[in-house]
Amino acid sequence: GINVEAKELVEVTGTNSTSLLPSAISIESLGFSQPGDIVVNSPNLTIRSGGVIGSAYFGSNQGSNVNLNISEEVIVSGISPINGFRSSQLGSKTLGTGDGGNVNLSTRKLTVENGATIASFILFGSGSGGDVIINSAESVEVVGEESDFSSSINTSTLGQGNSGRIVINTDRLSLRDGGDIDSATLSSGNAGEIIIHATEFIEIISKDIFTSIRSAGFTNKSLLDALGSPQILSGNGGKIAINTPQLELAGISVISVANNGTGIAGNLEINADSIFLSDGALVSASTASGKGGHIKLEASDLLVIRNRSQISATAGGIGNGGSIDIQAPFIV
Repeated sequence: GINVEAKELVEVTGTNSTSLLPSAISIESLGFSQPGDIVVNSPNLTIRSGGVIGSAYFGSNQGSNVNLNISEEVIVSGISPINGFRSSQLGSKTLGTGDGGNVNLSTRKLTVENGATIASFILFGSGSGGDVIINSAESVEVVGEESDFSSSINTSTLGQGNSGRIVINTDRLSLRDGGDIDSATLSSGNAGEIIIHATEFIEIISKDIFTSIRSAGFTNKSLLDALGSPQILSGNGGKIAINTPQLELAGISVISVANNGTGIAGNLEINADSIFLSDGALVSASTASGKGGHIKLEASDLLVIRNRSQISATAGGIGNGGSIDIQAPFIV
């Protein structure tokens, strides 16, 4: 394994001159033995300009965990200035039959910005993806995009294995101007659950760029062709569970469970004191041909839906359209 101890700051920045090799703290294992974990202890951590902290696993055992204990602030920011396709990354990849390692992050404040990613990916194989578990005492911010890369916290599968979960515990969660939290399947594996608990508020706000929390099965023909993967998407969407006193969506902002293939959509559960949807915001469950998802909203004080905002459940083909259950004393 790799153990890093710093008194002030750990910074991983940039790539080499050809952008083929990022600056990195990483473990890559072919699976002949059980790999160790990456452990970083520091007051502050910064990953910028295409830098990487993560693990890649090709074998049949359990992949390496990435355990970060950062007492103050974590910033994951930007893409390589040399290669616009290489974003700053923190996470794990699975390419074999073994399960991927988890990403465990504990800090006071987390910012993911300008196209950077915290992620667990299954690229090939039947192993399950690792979980992304974030405990950020004060705040989590996922903001902006760069060169068409959305800043994101995500788990995804392009293989037979199921995506890992995303679990976020914080006081305040903000997604703005292209920031995403998502779990996805592009193949036969299932998307993972997204579980968010914010003790003060959650806001998803964007005027011009799609910004979302979503669990989805979706097709990408050019990507599947490049990987030699089946074109028929059969994986199921995952569940989203959100608990917070105040939830606000404004503009091009979405919370959704969806499936564009034959699989079912997940269920969406939101428990809040007040829920505000404005300026075209959307809460939805949809499928192309599989069974539709269910939406359950509980607002103990107030639900506000304004200016073209919607709550919807739809299904195409022979799929069941799902259902919407709203419990609120006042709906405006």
